[in-house]
Amino acid sequence: METRQHVIDDDQLRLASIGHYLVASLHFAFCWIFVLHAFMLGAAVFDPTLLPEAARESALPAPLARFMFAAVIAFIGFGWIFCVLTFYAGRCIARRRRRRLVTAMAVAQLFAVPLGTALGAFTLGLLRRPSVRREFDEWDDAARSLAENGDAAR
Repeated sequence: METRQHVIDDDQLRLASIGHYLVASLHFAFCWIFVLHAFMLGAAVFDPTLLPEAARESALPAPLARFMFAAVIAFIGFGWIFCVLTFYAGRCIARRRRRRLVTAMAVAQLFAVPLGTALGAFTLGLLRRPSVRREFDEWDDAARSLAENGDAAR
């Protein structure tokens, strides 16, 4: 029979996992805003004839415009990597694996105000519980045992 704490942990871990999926999808959508900016800035940098005559006269210097284009592309790339890692952390929570990765992503989420902050604080509080820690550690012990036995079989 399951204890009351185990049921509470399962429910809250499921909520944290769903929260990570939700926040990852919101971050992904937010990054798409900058794709439009990158497209417009790239068009202005690589083909200035697309700009009206008045805009060409007061345009940014070419090196600065190229730097801004590179910065926007880097921001989009880092944002999408963050989205993938957040989604993967949610998957790890659902499977009770890789507690360190989940903890690292929860700390990173603290800087994503306001939803990420709430999710990160909730996840960190959840991961500090000894009962939750045991669930994650059981998988780590099983993985270590499998790795040691697999190496011995070779």
